[in-house]
Amino acid sequence: MLGHARSHLATLEAEISQYLASGACSISRTRNIDELRQGSEWVFTLEVRAPVPEELSALIGDALHDMRSALDYLVWGLAVREGGDPPLHAREVGFPIRTDRADFFNATNRQIGELPAAARAAIEELQPFHGPPHDLLRWLNELSNVDKHRTLHLAAAAVSSARFYPAGIPGPVTLEDFYSGPVPNSAVVARLRATGPDAVSADLKVGALLDVVVVFADDTGANADVNYLLGRIWRHIDSVVVPRLESFLRPVG
Repeated sequence: MLGHARSHLATLEAEISQYLASGACSISRTRNIDELRQGSEWVFTLEVRAPVPEELSALIGDALHDMRSALDYLVWGLAVREGGDPPLHAREVGFPIRTDRADFFNATNRQIGELPAAARAAIEELQPFHGPPHDLLRWLNELSNVDKHRTLHLAAAAVSSARFYPAGIPGPVTLEDFYSGPVPNSAVVARLRATGPDAVSADLKVGALLDVVVVFADDTGANADVNYLLGRIWRHIDSVVVPRLESFLRPVG
């Protein structure tokens, strides 16, 4: 399952790269000179000409499903090893993900109750309420629950970071505004201001590099970069969660 998820994520990354390279999104800039206040303002606008392809939502849903299922299959294997096939509470067996410690102990007996004590303790240690990096499982759980009930909404694009290179500006230069949220059509994403007597010169130039990404528009995804967040979740499961639980499946002696 985890291998399938990685395949979906690789396809998703390629599709997003193709979308962004297609010219669907662009950054425009305008300069406003204020002679009275002795200053200049550069306004950067993200313009989205074509929406994110709907197919990306299906790829995201498949990757989420496979990552979530990989965790459940691990617990199923542990339950079968401990109590037989099928386990006593077969319908309930699965990997619990809880953000509250008390809720974990109150609500997970049927999910992992048949596992050995050491395995249950390991699963408790992996819960989101312990904080980073285990909070990544909270994102997996919330995004998976959203995907079960409706299609995940994607913003057309967002600016994840920006770098500016003022040239020949003697006075102070300040970033007065920066917006990194989802942009369905068009929005101002940054304002840069230079002040001082020389800031009104027509010779002043500002270089800029703004990184455009595809993000979750739904609040559940916290407007996060799709590739970045899903990649972090996959790596956490692959390098932390799976090795921790697979140790209980190895033969003893």
